[in-house]
Amino acid sequence: MPKPTSFAAWTVGNGSFVTRTVEPSAPKKVQGWLPDEIPPSEYHNWLFYNADQWAQWHARAGGADFIVGDNAIDDFTTLAAAVAVAAAGQTIRVKKNVTLEATLVVGLDNLRILFDPGVTITKGAATVGIQITADGVRIDGGRMAGYTVAADVAIEVTAGSDYCSISGFRFATGTDTDINDLSGTASITAKINE
Repeated sequence: MPKPTSFAAWTVGNGSFVTRTVEPSAPKKVQGWLPDEIPPSEYHNWLFYNADQWAQWHARAGGADFIVGDNAIDDFTTLAAAVAVAAAGQTIRVKKNVTLEATLVVGLDNLRILFDPGVTITKGAATVGIQITADGVRIDGGRMAGYTVAADVAIEVTAGSDYCSISGFRFATGTDTDINDLSGTASITAKINE
């Protein structure tokens, strides 16, 4: 079966949305439909609307808890804002280019930051771009640019931040220190220096 080309968009844009879409009560959700029961159309509308909203969220997020992008349906416009509200073990997907004016400190255990192909993280005022201060952090994809001065560090894994993973990163020509692993335990794979 081929992938669908559109979403259901059930009741979206309907001026009578509030009266035509009603969430069933918690006891009704637990009980389900009884034999020979004919559920109200408002319950069906609620079910189809919610199923469509979840399908769109999953398609957009690609398994991430938060999205950084320019689209109005994305969760955040800056990576720093997403990291500020994330919890340990969550995933942030970055869909747009980022400029780091301050060091992005990643201090949540097992946080994953996934950069879409082609996303560039550019040095702003920050001497250290991304600083990892937690265990098990994964950073995948992306391209660091502008870290060309001897004091610059694109990505730094601090001492005591164990078992972090940095994979599939590109570093622009002239990057002086691309990854500074002070922990000695970071897994660095598929690193490309342009």
